[in-house]
Order: sequence, then structure tokens, then C-alpha cells
Amino acid sequence: MSDPLQIAYLARARSALELAAGSTGPTVEQKAAAFREVAFAVLKAGQDGNPVALLSSSHNPVTQQFTKSASAFVLADLGDAAAAALSEAFVASVAESSLLDAIAKYARVIPPNFSHALLASGFSADVVREGDPRVVRRFNLGAVEVEPTKSVAIVVLSKELANAAGTAGLRAFEAELTSSIARACNAAVLGQLIDSSTIDIAGSGDPLADLRAGLAAAGPSSGFVVAVPAGAAADLATRAENRGAGVRGGTFAPGIELVAVDDLSAMTIIPASRLVVRDFGLTVRSAGHADVTMADSSSAPSASVSLFQTGCIGLLAERSFVLGGDAQVVVVSSAS
Repeated sequence: MSDPLQIAYLARARSALELAAGSTGPTVEQKAAAFREVAFAVLKAGQDGNPVALLSSSHNPVTQQFTKSASAFVLADLGDAAAAALSEAFVASVAESSLLDAIAKYARVIPPNFSHALLASGFSADVVREGDPRVVRRFNLGAVEVEPTKSVAIVVLSKELANAAGTAGLRAFEAELTSSIARACNAAVLGQLIDSSTIDIAGSGDPLADLRAGLAAAGPSSGFVVAVPAGAAADLATRAENRGAGVRGGTFAPGIELVAVDDLSAMTIIPASRLVVRDFGLTVRSAGHADVTMADSSSAPSASVSLFQTGCIGLLAERSFVLGGDAQVVVVSSAS
């Protein structure tokens, strides 16, 4: 099994079973914490430093085991099997805030090492006369051969904060890393799925009514993923119909996954089982001399800033994926 999404969900299930059985092996949470420590070390070391030396004081047993065999080059690229396992655990730990991972619960998942994929299905019944043709429907997987979509999350810290005593710098970095990766990936998913074939319907102002209208317009699917504005997600979390979703999303009802997306103004319903997903995983690398575009707020003008000249260091977290299929996304606009 080589697909990162499948491995991530398997890791979560294995961790739950091991916890129930009283296993002393590393959990998904420990591996995810190790990934964050490793990513922070990559950030602090920069392009020319050795991240391994910065991890010697870690109390996480997974981090300690990882640094015994990792070289500085491999660690910086997160390219070997041990580093990939940490990356998959981190992805599993933030899956509830990720549209891509929610879609993968229901979509056809294609391993990343496949260069071509074909899926066809059909049926025959007693009413089909002998000699009649049996229709086989080919699911459109042509998108697995196109150029992957890349989402890039950028976390920038001043060198002073990154080198702060204790865990202050690490905690600030962990919070920004988690939120920025989720925002970047969710924006990339919505940008790829919303196109000229998207169905637009008017909203009523009631999030539950809008959700029901969007599901009805989306057509048949074994599971739906709904990108919800933050306010609507909090509203739906308080409804009597809710079966487990919180203010940031989750399983609203069997087959309906909510994901709260900040800065989103319209509810977006995705028929996930009619999609195919090909995920190439998450990698990180440091940036110390790049020019990045910064703004004080989403509405403020932006300006190019040199990390080197301002005494800052940055981390690039890249996740590449492909989405395809015959699903029509439904966008329920806010009530006017």
C-alpha cells in the first residue's frame, strides 16, 4: 500500500486499536508531534544547517528514534520511509480540517505511483435477454494523468522567535503550521473543483435549509463533503439534527462531512464518491533567502519582503494532488 491518504487513515485506525489493547508503541499523536518537531528543526537549521543536531534534546521517543538513522539531507527533504511515516501521521492528525482528506473517505483513491488508471463497471439482470449487450460504464479517471495541483503553505518566523528559550517558538510554529497547511490545501481543492459546470443556487439564510437544498441539487453520492463558512459551521453544530460535528466541522450525519473554511462566503457541496483522488503526500523544506509577499490583513495591500534582510526564516510545506471525476459541485450562495 503506497497511497498516503490510505496509509494515514490506516495509521489512525491502528493507533486506536493499539491504544485499546494497551500497546506501548508510538501513537499517531506522538508521530505527528515528531513531524512538527522535525519541521521546526528544518526551519531553524535553514538550507545549510544540520536539523539532526537541533533534535538531540527532544523528549519524544519517536523523534529520538528518527534522528538515530536520519541524515541531514534526508531529514531536510523528508523523503525516506521513516520521514514519510511522520508526514502521514501529521496528515491524519489534521484530517478533520482538510477537504482533501474528507473527500478521500468516499472517493476512489489512486496510488501516486500509477501512470495510468482505468475503472469500469456494469451489471446484468434477468431482464437482459441472452445475446443482448452488457453495458459497462467507464468511470472517468483521465485526470490522473494531468499535472498535479500543488498547495504551498508558508510559515515565517523571526530568528529571535524561532530561537526563543523553551518551547515558545515551537508552540507558535505548530499552530501556524497546522492552520496554514489546512488553508492552503482547502483553497487549492475548491479552486480545482469550482468551474463553469458548478451548480449555483440561492441561499435562504438558514444554514440547515441551505445544506438540504445543496444536497438535493448535487445528485446521488455515497458521501458528501461540505465546505462551510465558519459561522454556518458553528450554527449547524448546535442543531438537533447534528450527530457529531463541532464548530470546525466533522460528521454532521452519516455520509455528510462538514469542514469549516475561513474566509468562505458560500456553502459548497461536493459529491465525494463520484471523484477520484491521487495524493502525492506532504513535504517540507526551509527558505532563508526567499522574497515572500506579506500583508497585514486580507484586505490590506501586500508587499514583497526579503526574509534574509528582515532576519526571518521560513518553511514551505508542499502537498500535491489530483482530483478528477464526473461530480458537479453545488455552491449555495449567501442570502442577499
